[in-house]
Amino acid sequence: PDEPNGRTVVRHDRSTTASRTAALTTEQRLLDRIDNSTYRQAVEQLLAFCRGQGLVLEWGSVGVSMRLRLPDVTEPISIGWMYPPGAAGWSGLRDLTLGHDEWRARNDIPDTAALDAYVDAIGQLPGSEPVTNKSVRGHRLPPDTVTEQYTAITDALAQLIEAIAVYA
Repeated sequence: PDEPNGRTVVRHDRSTTASRTAALTTEQRLLDRIDNSTYRQAVEQLLAFCRGQGLVLEWGSVGVSMRLRLPDVTEPISIGWMYPPGAAGWSGLRDLTLGHDEWRARNDIPDTAALDAYVDAIGQLPGSEPVTNKSVRGHRLPPDTVTEQYTAITDALAQLIEAIAVYA
């Protein structure tokens, strides 16, 4: 609408932003949906580890994606997804899924050796289950696997982050 002084004023529709924000989950909401205290603590520590490593935590309506900033790429690439037990998220992923979006890897990363090594390392963990989704190369880690293999999980994440930093 035009104002009397001839300037056009654009009014921001706060209802759209407010409903989008309200639809997003939060770390506390995710943790509140985990009944098993050992698993809840492991998830809480894993999210803190990710933040400490500089990963971007992108909260969605059900869970969170863990994203890695890449040199010369504007949008960070997802290298993991976390959803509460019993809930499915993006592309039907469940629990903790570690891996990457195949399309993004093919189109945004000139050398996928570090991502491939990361996915292979996760796939070697006892209890890991390959993702059958065609758009994701990765493995689902059930709650027991996350608690039992926590150190190996964080080691694999740290090795990926370090390998990608070499390209920076």
